[in-house]
Amino acid sequence: MMNLEQLVLDFLKRQEDPVGIRALLHGVGLFPRDRGLLKSILREMVREGSVVKTGTRYWVPNGARQTVEIKREKTRLQKSRVGRLWVNPRGFGFVSFEGSGADWFIPEHAMGNASHGDWVRVEKTDGGQRGRIAGKIVAIESMERTTLVGVLERQWRQRTFTPFGQPPVDWARLKGLPDDLEDGLVLVFDRQIDGTFRFNRVIGSFDDAQVDETLALAEQGIAMQFPAQIVEEANSFPDPYPFDVQDRVDFRDEMVFTVDGADARDFDDAIHIKYIGNEIELGVHIADVAHFVPEGCPLDLWARKTGNSTYLPHRAFPMLPERLSTDLCSLRPHEERYTLSVVMTLSRKGDLKNYKVGKGLIRSAFRLTYDQVQKAVIDRDPEVRASLEAVLPSLENAIQLAMTLKAKRRKAGGLNLDLAEPVLRMDENHLMQSISGRHQTEANQMIEMYMVLANEVVARHMRDAGIGIAYRHHGPPDPERIEKLFSFLATRGLDIPHPMPELGQALNLLLNQIEERPDDESNVLQTALLKCMKLAEYHPEHMDHFGLASECYTHFTSPIRRYADLLLHQRLTRLLEQPDLGPEHFDDAALSEICMAISRTERASSRAEQTFRDMKLLRHLKTRLGETFEGVISDVQNFGLFVRLGDLWVDGLLREDAMGGERFEHNPERMCWVGARSGRLFSLGDRIEVRIDRVDLFRRECDLSLVSAVGPAPGRVIRSRPASPSTPSRRHGPPKPGRIPKKPPHKRRKR
Repeated sequence: MMNLEQLVLDFLKRQEDPVGIRALLHGVGLFPRDRGLLKSILREMVREGSVVKTGTRYWVPNGARQTVEIKREKTRLQKSRVGRLWVNPRGFGFVSFEGSGADWFIPEHAMGNASHGDWVRVEKTDGGQRGRIAGKIVAIESMERTTLVGVLERQWRQRTFTPFGQPPVDWARLKGLPDDLEDGLVLVFDRQIDGTFRFNRVIGSFDDAQVDETLALAEQGIAMQFPAQIVEEANSFPDPYPFDVQDRVDFRDEMVFTVDGADARDFDDAIHIKYIGNEIELGVHIADVAHFVPEGCPLDLWARKTGNSTYLPHRAFPMLPERLSTDLCSLRPHEERYTLSVVMTLSRKGDLKNYKVGKGLIRSAFRLTYDQVQKAVIDRDPEVRASLEAVLPSLENAIQLAMTLKAKRRKAGGLNLDLAEPVLRMDENHLMQSISGRHQTEANQMIEMYMVLANEVVARHMRDAGIGIAYRHHGPPDPERIEKLFSFLATRGLDIPHPMPELGQALNLLLNQIEERPDDESNVLQTALLKCMKLAEYHPEHMDHFGLASECYTHFTSPIRRYADLLLHQRLTRLLEQPDLGPEHFDDAALSEICMAISRTERASSRAEQTFRDMKLLRHLKTRLGETFEGVISDVQNFGLFVRLGDLWVDGLLREDAMGGERFEHNPERMCWVGARSGRLFSLGDRIEVRIDRVDLFRRECDLSLVSAVGPAPGRVIRSRPASPSTPSRRHGPPKPGRIPKKPPHKRRKR
């Protein structure tokens, strides 16, 4: 058999354009299961220089073993790196890199036209200080935001435009700004390719709480309305729509039901469950959005650009127009709807025996809420059980199977995080009325377990077929950060497992102990664990999902609100309708770019939701200046302590100069501050009493001052120094056991 490397070279030499991994598999006669082998060979060939990789494609220029172009590319890449830019309001910035802890410092004059959040290419320069590498931005790889939102104001008799979280923009770069605008208005500018900003619109006065919604969305470039032609296309479907069985499996006689929140705005998933002998049939039915939105149509292109729906507490901004999202594609009760269905056969232990994926037609019998299911099955409320008599056997079977699946996944290392979700309510003046935490119940977990299982099954189905999709990837946490976290948790009185099991199982053992702590401390400690994790993202290649302990995962179950799911539905539909289609019939050229884009829009929606909540909370705190709160230290930084205020779900900053005049030392390993004289310890999770001194809406900051230390969190191991001003310095000798060594004065970091 000819050497595989030679087969690859011969195939690439015949190609006029670079080719992707799937075309290579087909071209050299390999099967989809050989993808890993081929990729490892390609990596070695790229390293040797016999093959060039551009993006996700490979090529051999002129068949030469090593070319001038390859050498240039290697030299350029060695001198530069791609990372994400973080801009300080004072003008300079830092670029952080994936998989590396050392950020590069970017002085203001080397920023170019880049803005906060952009992915940029940087090159090293001279001028780094204190061991920090300095660099300059040479290219913008991708813009995180296409809009600029800020406030028009006057400083020293000169008008300025200051974007939120950034320094004022050079006035010469602002184009099309009307002359008659008043100070204090929130404005939106569009970023231009040449580095200028074109005036778009006025949102309103920054003092008006009504601007928070538009501000939060505009800052992330999220559209609030659909273009007229998109609405027109969505409204072009017949009303009523003629749903018929066609070439679909008819599930209308099954006990199909949906379970969602009471305030759910769309219903894109339903289930049915029944016992067949000693086995369980579980059907997961997902709205067939691809039937109405085929790949390449205007609705599809708009959904791709939008990426996902955005949800604020009082209003949804859907990815698709309401004619689709809340009508034709929504699995409303007692109405026929098209689905893509996964029918699985499982053992009573939760083991998957077999499955079928196909197009279906359902008629949901019940639109249930999580509260209803919880009261009926877990709380056994007689009145609720009586009202759900027809579906009650299915619900009890569903809860039982879901708990089995949950235990099975946890045993495999899937993380069991239970962070409360903040629920914000507002009054008629757009101001915060109340905020509370909502935990997951068994009813929530039931649906989550079934959706995760369906996502996993479909991911493997598409992988085995060799069809490219947007996989969901969640990498393992950084080992150094985990080691630091374990050391810290030991000081909180948690038992660190020894010998250490698999990381996921070890984290679950710690999470079990954290759950026993009071809610506020539990949330802080779980958040600290989350900060060690990498962000989940979409990727064209299947990789492990650490948080779910899954070796192949995707998003299939929410095509109404996520483009990744819709893209999968479109490709799965083609495969179901034409089973003989091979990978070469699917265009994967744009898949990598799509994955990057929808990962960006997902982050943008999350930031918009957080900004909206922060603005409402800070406006509320502005009315409570001077009041005292008991809070929990939620983060420890060298410049101050962040404190979660009671049950308000907002963090304020406690700086050193607001802590009674004593100087403190930051100990990042133990996540604490230590009093230089008194030895007092302020550690993550400790309870303290603070006063609200200042609220800055523009900077989204809340400054606090210390009233008193309520006490350490239960279980914390206290190892502070006794107050001893006269004790001679021990900087030239080893620290005493149990003490935190004091840094020499000349190494103190300025705050």
